[in-house]
Amino acid sequence: MKKRFCILLLCLTCVFSFTVQPIKAEEYQREGVWIINVSEPAELNKDADLDSDKTSELETGVYMSYERHNNFYKVEADGEEQWLYKYPYVEVKEIVDMNNDSLTLYMDKELYSDPFDEDEYKNGTTLPQGQYKITKKAFDWLYVDDGTYQGWFEAELGQAVFDNTIGEYADPEIEGVAYKTQIINYSDNRRPGYTMIPKYITIHNTANKNEGSDAQRHADLQSNPNNKTVSSWHFTVDDHQIIQSMPLNEIAYHAGDGMSTGNGDSIAIEICENSDGDFNKAFDNTVQLVAHLLADLHLDIDAVKMHRDWSGKNCPNVIIGEDRWDEFLTKIQEAYDDLIIPESPVVGWYQAVDGYWYYYNEDGTMAVSKWIASGANWFYMDGKGRMGTNLWIATTEGRWYYVDGEGKMVYNQSVDGCWINSYGIYRSPLWQG
Repeated sequence: MKKRFCILLLCLTCVFSFTVQPIKAEEYQREGVWIINVSEPAELNKDADLDSDKTSELETGVYMSYERHNNFYKVEADGEEQWLYKYPYVEVKEIVDMNNDSLTLYMDKELYSDPFDEDEYKNGTTLPQGQYKITKKAFDWLYVDDGTYQGWFEAELGQAVFDNTIGEYADPEIEGVAYKTQIINYSDNRRPGYTMIPKYITIHNTANKNEGSDAQRHADLQSNPNNKTVSSWHFTVDDHQIIQSMPLNEIAYHAGDGMSTGNGDSIAIEICENSDGDFNKAFDNTVQLVAHLLADLHLDIDAVKMHRDWSGKNCPNVIIGEDRWDEFLTKIQEAYDDLIIPESPVVGWYQAVDGYWYYYNEDGTMAVSKWIASGANWFYMDGKGRMGTNLWIATTEGRWYYVDGEGKMVYNQSVDGCWINSYGIYRSPLWQG
């Protein structure tokens, strides 16, 4: 099925018919890896501005870009770097590397040389349903290369799901805040059913101060079959509850960055700001939700992003306007620490709710960036105090150590083609000491 969506740059301002204060978008620029399908000849500009000089015309075909400025992408043409605007006939998708993540495919899929639904890119191979390791992702397209099958395929409407991912929670509370699900039905404009492994959590404000515009009102908006707006998000939070509308392991349309990382790899949370609600309480409830998600998804505080980070939009507008973003992150970190740090003193090993193992010294401090001898084995605790697994650890002397899936240092064996001796050391041939 060929789809051409205009993923909205707006937050909920565009969803409601209410009168709201317009918000001016900021300049947006970042680096990444984008693959571009140009289906009609497209003009190129000298600068990332439609009013700048036209330099040449880009022929139809597939191109790569590594820099974006608003809706312009830098491409190489005629031996020079020039700027391509995202015209309606220019399809852009960001390519993200995966970690050979396991995925279950529930129906046969045709494979393509590039992640675009055009007959010319079909490679003549069909991928049968089954379990596969995914090495790359381009929004709604996934890449497999297992020695037998190689190519891109698209999976919508739940036709493929990453294994060991969370969809929703069963408990009626999340860290003391009332929680319920109101999962919306599949649809092209809100829930296309594209699978994802969340790497970020994106924070929004609803930009809707009308009385009664609480979490339930916004959840109902998403559930309304007559709502044709191309916009969706995972959670809405107000001063008394959290409502989930999208599975955590599915893409939503919320970040305004098209088929890029904001939409394709992040969980969206909308914080209500209705005039008859308590925004500070909604703020604190969101803190608890984000801390819980970070622990469950094994993410760090750096994974928490503003809507503005993806598209330049001034959102979450209340948090930005009140200069509370640093406060928000600090509170999340404190709530996260409360989840993973034991309530009573511990000496030795401790497994926190985030699933990681930590080690506490006799003085009650956490072991950080150091080796721990336990029984007949050595274990490495990283810079956040977490026990490393399946990990190479380097020293300044050119030595490398490796810990296996149980965190144990390995000896007398080859890992990734590197021989580790009886002392657990692999010495890099590049070391000149």
